Amino acid sequence: MKNRKPRMRQYELERMCIKELKDFAYNRLNLNEGTKVKSSNKLDLIQKIIDSGKVDIVAVPEPLIEYKL
Repeated sequence: MKNRKPRMRQYELERMCIKELKDFAYNRLNLNEGTKVKSSNKLDLIQKIIDSGKVDIVAVPEPLIEYKL
């Protein structure tokens, strides 16, 4: 289980803030220094996570309804 790839939907990554994405990429996925994104562009960081191959992206449509608590 420790070596299992996390399964995420792309919209889940898009809903994370930059801080959460950086923590996920560099601490959980152990992306190395060479892949760090120089800018604070969220879409660039999401693309690096997807391109790394360390995450299984599940292809599902984005939900139409967003529930608020």
